[in-house]
Amino acid sequence: MAKLTLDGLKAKLTTNHLRAAELLLEKEYAPKGEKKTYAEIAEELGIDTSTLYHWRQNADFVRYQGWKLIR
Repeated sequence: MAKLTLDGLKAKLTTNHLRAAELLLEKEYAPKGEKKTYAEIAEELGIDTSTLYHWRQNADFVRYQGWKLIR
């Protein structure tokens, strides 16, 4: 099995997936009064909130968030 690279992982995701992952990480680490809601993030991306929840179950999406977190 080939080793997964950040570039390989990014190639599996859309631009919206990548942005959503970053916005969700920002939400996690934002000061208490500055955290965006899932609805606000979904609106910013032009998607439905349920789509955002669905993406959060995608293994590649979760791996990408992990890469962003440790970098």
